[in-house]
Amino acid sequence: MKTAMIIKALLCLLFISVPDYALSDNREKNDTTISLKEVTVQAEFVQSVGNRDEIILTKKQREFGTNALDAISSLPQFSTAISATSLQTADMRSVAIFINGMPSDAATLRTYQGNDIKKVTYYHEPPAKYQMMASGPVIDVTIRRSKDRLYSAYINALNAVTTGYGTDQASLTYADSLNMLTANYFIDYRNVDRSTNADYDYRSALSSYRSRDGQYSGHYQYGQLIYQRYQGANLFNANVRYGNRPGHIRNKQSTLYTDNARDLSGLRDHDLRSDDDRWSADLYFRHDFAGKRSLAVNVVNTFSSSESHNRLWLKMPEQYSSMDYDILNNIDNRYYSIIAQADYTTPLWKGELNTGAYFNYKELRQSYNGGPESYLNMRQHYAYIAYTGRYKRLSYYASLGANAVAQHPVSGQSFVNVIPYSSLTLFYRFTRTFSTRLIAKLKGTRPTTGDLAENRVNIDSRFIATGNPALKPYRTFSLTFKPQYSTSDGRLSLSPSIEYLYSHHPNVPYLLSEGDNIVMMPMRINARNELNGTMIVNYSPCNWMVLQSYYQYFHDGYSTPSSTIRHNYHRIGAMVSMAYRRLQFIASINSPDKSFNGDMVTRSGWQYYASVSWKKGALSAGVEWRYASQNDYVRYRGAGFSATESTSWKGMKNLVAINLTYFFSKGKARKQAKKSLNNSDNDSGLIDSNTAKQD
Repeated sequence: MKTAMIIKALLCLLFISVPDYALSDNREKNDTTISLKEVTVQAEFVQSVGNRDEIILTKKQREFGTNALDAISSLPQFSTAISATSLQTADMRSVAIFINGMPSDAATLRTYQGNDIKKVTYYHEPPAKYQMMASGPVIDVTIRRSKDRLYSAYINALNAVTTGYGTDQASLTYADSLNMLTANYFIDYRNVDRSTNADYDYRSALSSYRSRDGQYSGHYQYGQLIYQRYQGANLFNANVRYGNRPGHIRNKQSTLYTDNARDLSGLRDHDLRSDDDRWSADLYFRHDFAGKRSLAVNVVNTFSSSESHNRLWLKMPEQYSSMDYDILNNIDNRYYSIIAQADYTTPLWKGELNTGAYFNYKELRQSYNGGPESYLNMRQHYAYIAYTGRYKRLSYYASLGANAVAQHPVSGQSFVNVIPYSSLTLFYRFTRTFSTRLIAKLKGTRPTTGDLAENRVNIDSRFIATGNPALKPYRTFSLTFKPQYSTSDGRLSLSPSIEYLYSHHPNVPYLLSEGDNIVMMPMRINARNELNGTMIVNYSPCNWMVLQSYYQYFHDGYSTPSSTIRHNYHRIGAMVSMAYRRLQFIASINSPDKSFNGDMVTRSGWQYYASVSWKKGALSAGVEWRYASQNDYVRYRGAGFSATESTSWKGMKNLVAINLTYFFSKGKARKQAKKSLNNSDNDSGLIDSNTAKQD
């Protein structure tokens, strides 16, 4: 008996889960309650069809945290968090968020309550109609108004007490029987110490920099106004949005220059400022026909004005003043994009047929250091057809499409590439507790305007990052096998998966010699092979504790002109969530993340997180702690050159923040209809190397 108790205790510590998971083939079902001798477990209802899982949350899950995002994160597919600004799967993959069929974000989802969720549709891969808007897992949250109301307000404030950091938002909504008007504001800001130590080895000389003082300041904010009118079979929605993302990195460094004959000391300043102002206007119309048929049309216009100002300044001793430099990289962009999509859905052969067309035109005008303006544009024509059906215990999703991409680069010859798109998902349920899903997919990836532009930015005096106008889209084939097992009471679930990806002529950054300089630019390589394996374990030992753990294995293989990569990498993570009356507690740990991308390697440290919150009615308050064990690390190697950069975010390494949330609603309103598709464009013409980014 003592041994059995020890084993149970170890399971509680090792396997950390999101609770309450059960599967059923029934179309309609209420929350399932399974009575045991010691605990009562409530299992949400999951309806799996082809490439998606339609999930109905339990009452306990709806009440988790303070908003709809918190509630969804408590599902076993996701990583549990309170007042997060993103949603991740249990194995830490980013999830694209749609609300009522339109692309959205975590901040908008937080403006709803858990009880507003009618259902969550989880796509393991984006369906054809979302293919241009997402590349990984997708959730589409169908919102219902569980309370009739006329006015509602949501306020969330998460601000650090140890450094300059916070994410704050406020939302107001008015609704009546025909109309809905929403105003939303969100800001994410940083003002923290940031220091970078770097070594650049050019073989003939070594330049080393050690930070004396560094700072990052910046924010991302947006305001939006949404009007929706629904009457009869017609729905109209208009969304106007303005966003702003300024950033400033300043780093004062001591310099040591070493060559074959001497060691010289000096001082260097690095100053990088960037900004992106973006306006968008989104119009949507849908008509519902008889027989569950619908036609939706969406048009989005986006305007962006962005700039980057990078300065490297070096001062050496007077006798070596010839080595001094003052390098400026000033880039100004004007960007425009229009997206138009039409989508038609109809029942067919006891299944569902979906077909549509998508068009995107974008153009970038760019000037460098006040010189003449360069111009590039890109057009996309995408058409698709998809069908979802079922035969006994087998359900399936099949889609076909083609994306014609026409590029007119800054220099060089214009060209057109036709990228085929296809996917097939088979879902088979062997028993109520065991099922499998097989996903085969062929998709294309196109370069951004920033990748295509000839902007140049100095990382060091002789180390330059730039775009490549000759880039072309490339294809990736993937095959994924995902079995799923859960006990009948929903307390334990096992979710292994294995995925193989083959990319044909992908674009990756690699290093080239250009006289005395080293240039990093995205270039085409022959092929890339990736193999990923994952095991996720969810366990709920009692009705107030939930546990989850995951293990991941990655293999990455490709070759650049400078090196051949055969990369094997392991990652683990664990989490515990406990709720008792009005108190909720979450703790998690994740091992370092590491990735290879061409001739560049990035790595982070161990990540630790803990939060405790108190909730009563519409008000909640809490405190959270985050700790990062190591600095961000980047390594470059190729073309006879090697370099390392280690960046420390001092204030973010050991952070304590206070979180306050308030939600108010009053009045009566009729339930508003949902949008079935929507688009957005986040391109700007900037690239990572000339953007002052947050951590």
